[in-house]
Amino acid sequence: MNSVMEHIDSIMANSSFQPFHYASPHSSRILSGEEEGVFAWIAVNYLLGVFSNDRCKPAVLVIVILLLLLLLIIIIIFKGTQING
Repeated sequence: MNSVMEHIDSIMANSSFQPFHYASPHSSRILSGEEEGVFAWIAVNYLLGVFSNDRCKPAVLVIVILLLLLLLIIIIIFKGTQING
């Protein structure tokens, strides 16, 4: 796994490959499930126009929040059985 992350670091540090500032070597990491869920929520709502002022879709927002809460409950239950089991 370290060699994969080192390869990703070398690619991200190459300014001719990507235009963004790469903070420092070894700053890439794998996202947790919670972080991935938050970024997915932001991306979906952005694409649906929930964040724009001219269109509001509260039903989608409520459904996504409920799904995220369900995911959080599943994670808590899973971690609890992992600790106690």
